[in-house]
Amino acid sequence: MSDDRHLFGLPGAEHMQWDLATVYEQWADDNDGFIDEAATVTIEEWTTAPLAYRRPEYLAEHVAETIGEEGDEWLFDALSNAAQKPDVIAAFQGAVDLMLSKVGYRMAAQCIATHVITHDAEGEPMLDGGRLYRPVEK
Repeated sequence: MSDDRHLFGLPGAEHMQWDLATVYEQWADDNDGFIDEAATVTIEEWTTAPLAYRRPEYLAEHVAETIGEEGDEWLFDALSNAAQKPDVIAAFQGAVDLMLSKVGYRMAAQCIATHVITHDAEGEPMLDGGRLYRPVEK
């Protein structure tokens, strides 16, 4: 997945969506579908970045503890010491990076735009002076 796709969400949102309309629809659902024509919805647009994990020392420590529990105190201490070695930590980071490269999950990186949805007299959502949804032709 390329870095040119953007994410959309309400300000402060923990989870974001790939399109603005989905965010609006979730907002409308959260408001039980009641749309006051005076209501406005602010939606942020964000660039994306690959999922990253930069704490490989904790993973190395966890693995050392898990394996060490199967042995005696000497094994536990030896594994705990090995888990602190720079080359072991680097290997864990490499494994994590490889695993994350196989996942299409993306994180929000930088807010690049704010979109405000308003509503016309019929309650239809308007974005940038036009309807958010295209009218269905009859």
